[in-house]
Amino acid sequence: MFGLGMGWSAAASALRPEVESVTVVEFGPAVIALHEALGIFAQLPPEARAKIRIVRGDAHAWMPDGPVDLLMPDIWLPLVSDGRVAEVRRMQAKVRAGAVYFWGQEMEIARHAALAGRDLDDDGIRATIADVDLLLIGPDMPGYAEKVRLAAQRPMRGRWLAGASRAPK
Repeated sequence: MFGLGMGWSAAASALRPEVESVTVVEFGPAVIALHEALGIFAQLPPEARAKIRIVRGDAHAWMPDGPVDLLMPDIWLPLVSDGRVAEVRRMQAKVRAGAVYFWGQEMEIARHAALAGRDLDDDGIRATIADVDLLLIGPDMPGYAEKVRLAAQRPMRGRWLAGASRAPK
């Protein structure tokens, strides 16, 4: 995981029995210090707590010391950005994870569909994900296109990619 935040994703992942380890790369020493002071992970069961490793580092430069099953970058404000997909591709090129899920993924898929003039239906989403060219988790879930439509409905107000002729249906 890139970005510690409040640690909810790391904690939820560590609580899953099939997860062996969770590495969180956090840039901000103040975020790490706050986490330590609050003792958030100390409240987890010992077996979950033992799975979590926090590394001070830069998500744009960090490289793992072994295989990674899932890359979950969550380092951005604002939630969407014209360069987001390219940024995740660069991170994935270093990490080489078996799969990727990034913060704002559904909104970015909707934005890229709009740029390509595609609707937010199964075919449009599938084609857009192929263009995004990342091993994304989520798209195989039943009803994923509907999830993308719902995610993009309200929060996207006017934040479609430059060049998009219209917001997708």
